Amino acid sequence: RNLGYPTFNITTANFDIIDLGDYRSRIGYDDPHYYYRPRKNIVNRPTSTGGKGWHFCGDHKVTIPNLYRKLIKKLSEVEKGIE
Repeated sequence: RNLGYPTFNITTANFDIIDLGDYRSRIGYDDPHYYYRPRKNIVNRPTSTGGKGWHFCGDHKVTIPNLYRKLIKKLSEVEKGIE
């Protein structure tokens, strides 16, 4: 988007140790999480253009390899027609 191209239906993810609770729920200005920039820009904003934003809470040494393993497994299943 910063290059002037529109973005639609993108999937984004925020990996952090901060627990946002139900990060898809609406929150008000009185909630400190409202001002947490990654929640707004990475998790919630993509939904306004048909996309999906995710928040993964935990230690990067655990969350990143776990996501990688799950993606590789899913890709393998798709290639084999298991889905």
